[in-house]
Amino acid sequence: MKKSSTEGGLAANPRGSNFLTAQQQPIVHQPTANRGDLLTVSAQVSASNPSLDVLMHVGHLRLFQKSRFVIGRNKFTICTGSGEEILRSREESDGWTTECCGKDRPFDVFISNIQNREIIHVHRPYDCDCCCSDWSGCEVLVHSPLGVLIGYVKQQVTVLGSKFTIKNASRTNLLTISGPTITASFGNDVTFKLKNNGVEVGAIVKKWSGVVQETLTGADNYWITFPTDLDVKLKALILAACFLIDLVHYDSSGADKILDD
Repeated sequence: MKKSSTEGGLAANPRGSNFLTAQQQPIVHQPTANRGDLLTVSAQVSASNPSLDVLMHVGHLRLFQKSRFVIGRNKFTICTGSGEEILRSREESDGWTTECCGKDRPFDVFISNIQNREIIHVHRPYDCDCCCSDWSGCEVLVHSPLGVLIGYVKQQVTVLGSKFTIKNASRTNLLTISGPTITASFGNDVTFKLKNNGVEVGAIVKKWSGVVQETLTGADNYWITFPTDLDVKLKALILAACFLIDLVHYDSSGADKILDD
């Protein structure tokens, strides 16, 4: 019996705003991979956004941050699981708001391919209540190509661990991210699980990089895993979620550095 096109948290919706399939395909179950109701994506999905072709056959990403010597200028090198560099990111933030708001600052992260073409833009708008944002949760908007909104990543404020929600451009929930209650990474990796309807389908892992790098340079490294045939736009949203996790839990700059000291 075929499954309904509305079954599962990531199935197509009446407005056509879901981007897990380009052809309203039925859900394909793969129990051995424990993927829940994720759809197998056809190659036609990428045709609507060729700038993200670099993510099409990728199931693992590794992010290596350069030393945090300049406040509000975080940079990462983004590689495949085999170590091939495919993307680079840079943050642009206003120095004054960074000093005053610390991790609550507005920012723009531009992600470029190795030809230095910007293909993903992660934007956190200015919030005049930035000092109270810990109660409302952070949110970033994700564009790809530049100027085209593909979704949001929203922090969910809770005392039961760290939680985030990935949404499409119509704010339909696609995936949830669940992290531990204690996110400090001293001596251990910290795992944030990607879930679809409660089924784990991937992870964002904050890697422990050793005492010297963690304390002296402040540079953080992350490993991301997801199904290889996942829609490239959703992969871009997961990558954006990694930057929000870094900001919320592991960034120490401006006002936050003063408080930490």
